[in-house]
Amino acid sequence: MRDNCTAMLVGKKASLDGSTIVARDEDYDQGFNEKRFAYYPAKNYDELFVSKGTGVEIPLKGEGCGFTAVRDAVEDYGRFDEQGINSYNVAMSSTESEASNRRVFDGSQ
Repeated sequence: MRDNCTAMLVGKKASLDGSTIVARDEDYDQGFNEKRFAYYPAKNYDELFVSKGTGVEIPLKGEGCGFTAVRDAVEDYGRFDEQGINSYNVAMSSTESEASNRRVFDGSQ
């Protein structure tokens, strides 16, 4: 079974009450994948980020912003911050599975 994750982001101008909303479903192999809501405060960076998955290296320097994240509660394969909103009210979602949808590749509607 493939992971087929879907996210919906609603900006404050698109919601009735001005809220920023992030929703996500995760069709995980076991059918259930416990999540944890976390907050990471702003901090100054002076470090090298190394991806555990690809080995890509990115130097991080300067002032970062605080952000929330919904992540896997069990970190057996690393920490996966799958969606969140930062202190500038920028929302994002990651680990999506558009690759499992043929329309992504062939442009069909």
